[in-house]
Parts: sequence; structure tokens; C-alpha cells
Amino acid sequence: MKVEVEGGEEGKNTTEEEQKYEWWVPISYTSRSEKMFEDAQPKLWFNKETTIPDPAKPEDWLLINLQMAGTYHVRYDQANLKLLKEALNSSREEIPILNRMQLVLDYGLYALSGLEPVPQVLELMDFLADEKHFAPWAAGLRSLWRMDQRLRGTQTGDKLKDRIRRLLSPQLSSLGLRTRKGDTVPVIRHRRQVVRHACLYKLADCVRRAQRLFTKWTDQTDPDKVNPIPPDLRFTVYCTALRTGKEDHLTFLQQRALQSKEPLHRDTMFTALGCFENYEVLYSFMESKLENSTVTRHDFTKLMQGLVQYNENIGPVLQFMERSMVKMKSSTNKKLRWNQTMLRDLSQQIYDVEQLGQFKSLIGASKPWSKSEIAELQRMVEHNASWREKNKNIL
Repeated sequence: MKVEVEGGEEGKNTTEEEQKYEWWVPISYTSRSEKMFEDAQPKLWFNKETTIPDPAKPEDWLLINLQMAGTYHVRYDQANLKLLKEALNSSREEIPILNRMQLVLDYGLYALSGLEPVPQVLELMDFLADEKHFAPWAAGLRSLWRMDQRLRGTQTGDKLKDRIRRLLSPQLSSLGLRTRKGDTVPVIRHRRQVVRHACLYKLADCVRRAQRLFTKWTDQTDPDKVNPIPPDLRFTVYCTALRTGKEDHLTFLQQRALQSKEPLHRDTMFTALGCFENYEVLYSFMESKLENSTVTRHDFTKLMQGLVQYNENIGPVLQFMERSMVKMKSSTNKKLRWNQTMLRDLSQQIYDVEQLGQFKSLIGASKPWSKSEIAELQRMVEHNASWREKNKNIL
């Protein structure tokens, strides 16, 4: 078996200087017949390429980087990848949780960077429908969400959403919405991510139950003091209620957010306000409250984070952010500043020249960025555009 080292990042071209870098990589491995997963000690180190003589039988899968002990990605040849896919779908428990996570993490990255075909990577992730553990799902949801952001409004994007719903549905049925007695921390975390995404992808049962919880809150005599929604479900319930588009839900949550004196809950509510999809109504709320002493720039930043992360169409969000900057400066002589995490998340969703121009004006309103950082973001946008064009009709 031949093993090679390859450097680089998603959407980033390596410089000549970076191409000269060398890494000494620790290699641990086992096969289907051997199954020595507990021994994660390196069997060899190498820095360019090497050959491992007969590490597995031809009919056996080979797994490298046991328990993710090394900080590197692994890309397999097609024959071995096929064997690993079959194992994940028939006997996935034979492969340790961390290595299942690495397979999903790495191949999600390869799909997003164009190194592996998206349909093939989605086939690899099909085992998640029966996966019970938090870590592989966390890796999968991150990659699937990125693909979804890039493909919205395309044929492939619509089919990808359907596929994600099919993966989530059995998980939601098994886990439910509420924490149960005896649940471990990983189970609680897994339920939280499944419920959030099940509602974001509008699975009917999740939406119905979230709306029921929100209505239970709105029916309280004093909703600022009595909130029957469990704390770990609040963002999901708030966001789901607002994504239905009802203005009375928006008005109710605005009032609760403005009244709240609890910093974490206030942040949750302002972020959830960004889930409302009627941007004109949302902008009117922001405009009317700019001079309200109880509303801070931090509050608006949280609202913007919600818009950036949970929107269905990035174009109106960019316009919203531009208008907000202008209005904030004219009304209060203050600037809205965008943090770099938000802007990087935004850059993942941009794929045309007009949007890139709007994005650059937002960068100008944030903390100074270096020329190299701006150039890197521009490369990312160009990569996104090329990737979207290549994959918009593949499913």
C-alpha cells in the first residue's frame, strides 16, 4: 500500500513556500481481520511517501489513524472506501466512534473542497440514519449544512434537503424532543443537535411540537416570569415559531427580548429573531428600536448572527446588513461592527460578484483586515461559485 502526504485547505491555493513544508506523520492502522483498535501507537512515521507491505487482505478494509490519535485527514483509494462504506452500513459498531467521526469529517471536507464527488460522499453518510452517537452526527451535520448553504435555490439543493430529512427522521423518532431520566451527556447533546436541525429542515413532527411549546408560552399570564419551554429547547422553539412567518410570534418574542434581564436568554432571543424570514418587517423593528436605550449593539449583533446562520436566501441578508450599518450611523453616530466569525460564516454562502461587492463593504465596517485575509476570502468566494456551478444539477 502506498501512502502519501498532501497539504492544503478548502478553497485555498497553497503558495510555493507552503508547498515546501514537510510533515512527519504518525501512521497507525488496522484491518477488518485484525481489529486492533485499542493500539493507537504509530507503526511508522514518514514525511513524503512510503509503502506499507501487505497491511490488509484484499477483501479487508483498512483503517488509518486509529482513534484519531494523529491530527491529519485520511483519504482512501476507491476500493478501500467501498469496503468501509459497506462496513458502516452493515456493521458500523466494529469501527470505533472516533474513526466513524473521522470518515464523515474528512469526506465532508473533501466534498466541499472538490476532491471527492458529492454523491459519493452522501452515500458514505447514509449510515447516519442509524447512527446513535453524537460525534459522527456532529461532523455530518456541519458538512451537510455547508453544502446546503452553497446549493440553495438549485435542483441539487432541494434534493439534498430531502436527503437530510430522511437521515434526521428516524433519529428524531428515537430520541424525541425532551431529556429523559438516565440520559448521558452525549445523548443529551445528540438530541439537541438532531432536534435543532430537524426543525430547521421543517420535519413536520418537530415543527408541530415546537409550535405547541411556543403557544404554551404565549398563553401564560406573565410570560416574562413563566416560561414552560425547557432551556435546552428554547432557541429551537423560538426559531421554529418565527420561521412560520407569523408576525404575532415576532412581536411576542421582541417584547420578551426587550424585557429580559438575563444575558444568556436575551442573547438566545435576539439570535432567534434572525430566523424571521420577512426581512422588511424585521428591519422595521430594528429601525424603530435603534434609539431605544434598552437595545445595544450587542443585541443587534446577535440578531445579525441569527440572520447569517439561519437564512434561506443570503441576498436579502446582505442588503439588510448594509441598511443596518447606514441607519445605525445616521441615528446614533455609532458603527455596527461585524466579528470575523460572522463574516467567515457569511463568506461560505457567497457565490457571485454582486454579493462579493456587498460583502467587501461589510468587511470595511469591521475591524481592519489584512490584504492577505481579504484575498483569502475572495478565493473562498471564487471557490464557492465554481463548486456551486459544478454541483447544482448532480443529484
